[in-house]
Amino acid sequence: MRHEKVPDNPLCPLCQQEVLPGDHVVFAHAEIVHLTCRLKSDGVADSVAHLLRRDAGAEYCQSCVGRQLHITYEQAVKAVTALRMTSRYRVRAMGTCSVCGNHWMTVRAEPPSVPESV
Repeated sequence: MRHEKVPDNPLCPLCQQEVLPGDHVVFAHAEIVHLTCRLKSDGVADSVAHLLRRDAGAEYCQSCVGRQLHITYEQAVKAVTALRMTSRYRVRAMGTCSVCGNHWMTVRAEPPSVPESV
């Protein structure tokens, strides 16, 4: 009888690689998924990321993200939740939305860093 080695760490169901301590993860349907794998597989998160990068520095409330991309509020919240785990995006608990002007939780993409001139 042959015994298969059981991994010490859970496997990401999307890439089939071990999820190591310190990896950024999300929980999806009772499974642990690498954040980068989840972002790659989620077209809505890609669309939100594209919108935010296009207008880097502008702050969007989740309602305006939904309206801009013709997605539901729930889809916008889910995408923002995933993106906030990355260093490129910032979520503020009480920001001013650049679109509607309301004071809500907002998200924005950090503008690309500009190299210092010598």
